[in-house]
Amino acid sequence: MGTSPSKPSLVDSLSLRRAWNQTIQSRKHVDLAIVGAGIGGLYCAQQLGSTKSIVVFESSAEIGGRIRTVNKHIDRGAWRVHDSHRRMHALATELKIDLEPTHSSLATKTYAQEKLGGPSPKLPGLSSFQSNVVQSGLQKALATEQRTGYIGLQDGISRTYGVKPDPKDIFRVPRGGMSEFPLKLRQALSPNVKVLVKTRVTKITFERQNGQPIYWIETRGRDGSVDYWSASSVIFNCQPAHVPRTNFEEVVQLVKACVDTRPLTHVYVKVDRDLEPLYHVTSDELGQLITTGPRTLMASYTGGELAKLHFNYWLQDKSGYTSWLQSLVNDHFKLLNRDPVALADVKVFYYQHAVGIWPPNFAGKKCMREVAYPHPVKLPNLYWVNENLSETYQGWAEGSLEVAEYVLACIRGTSAPTLYASVPSKALVIDGRVIDVDAWMSSHPGGKWAIWPYLGKDATDMFRGIHIIKSGALAHVLPLQIGFMES
Repeated sequence: MGTSPSKPSLVDSLSLRRAWNQTIQSRKHVDLAIVGAGIGGLYCAQQLGSTKSIVVFESSAEIGGRIRTVNKHIDRGAWRVHDSHRRMHALATELKIDLEPTHSSLATKTYAQEKLGGPSPKLPGLSSFQSNVVQSGLQKALATEQRTGYIGLQDGISRTYGVKPDPKDIFRVPRGGMSEFPLKLRQALSPNVKVLVKTRVTKITFERQNGQPIYWIETRGRDGSVDYWSASSVIFNCQPAHVPRTNFEEVVQLVKACVDTRPLTHVYVKVDRDLEPLYHVTSDELGQLITTGPRTLMASYTGGELAKLHFNYWLQDKSGYTSWLQSLVNDHFKLLNRDPVALADVKVFYYQHAVGIWPPNFAGKKCMREVAYPHPVKLPNLYWVNENLSETYQGWAEGSLEVAEYVLACIRGTSAPTLYASVPSKALVIDGRVIDVDAWMSSHPGGKWAIWPYLGKDATDMFRGIHIIKSGALAHVLPLQIGFMES
């Protein structure tokens, strides 16, 4: 039998503490630390760098988050900008980035069969798919989901995913690919901004020193080196699922309960002849067929369970997957009266946490502001910027800039969450959050009498005692939140 490890002696404990204190004393302090070098984080650094000392930590070897250009016609993640994306167009103008129509923008969008369609969801609290089932029946709801090109996504979201473009609007892309945006943003940064790649944030803790908020940050380089930092403010520019360890996990858990993601897969292939522009929604295993160049085809662009299917099949049997893909593509080319093509150089790019969704909630609310500044009283100067937190453009680079716009307004003092000196009579408090439960009480699964005694009071201990982390109740807290207690 093994022996239990011996307890550190008092001398050892004091030595460890002394070594830790010396490390803290040698830490590097900045005004703002940004975790993740995606477009939203880099944009915030560019906007604030003239007046603040800033460090941006990026665990990858490259900046850009999920903007990763392989070549002119292949982007691993974000690959286009719609004409309605005013923030991205304004940024392109500022950074002197020329945008040109995507190859597929010259094509008329086609469908594998008659477009049946269905109504936009109108029933709050249900997902888009569930709402369409109630209004139009299962078959039309399935057809509506298929027409999005992202089969399996609408079952979890409270709205129809995608843009609703004007027929005259098109998608555009930088001549050198989407990576032009993060690369030129980096070039535009002030000397006050330091970007550290191959540096992962492993832990963040919050405390107050002499009444002032301070965030302690531990980082680890790919070479195994460990560094310690402190910052007066922090911006998470990452997915909720990728947040490092913290000493405020209850706040992180609320965000994770309020925002969810679905997988996304891009499958690119080279073809043996020049192709006419094509944008075809297949309603089968491919999801979408899109040309990105004369000899480059996005043979599948889809999300949800289909995204997992393509990635897993490719991992297990690349030869079998290529043959399967070849057959599916040419079936659709035949349907479109096009000559068959031979596929080569198959590239599959998969992201487990790609497309952001707002799961259905009682209030039918998208909680961008509640998530972007998660707790100004308990965690002052802690912000969150990510495309999947966007109120309008989840899953688009435009969405990341929308969230950044709000965060910058909070930092500059032109926007702020609502603070209460006393609890409203039809609300209660959970962890400093003022929760309006007036309408919720009649729908509460535990009955209104479980809530009624806590109206106008702090119900934090009661809530935590009943609703553990796995409870579905967490998903309703932020949507019902109307502000914070002042202290």
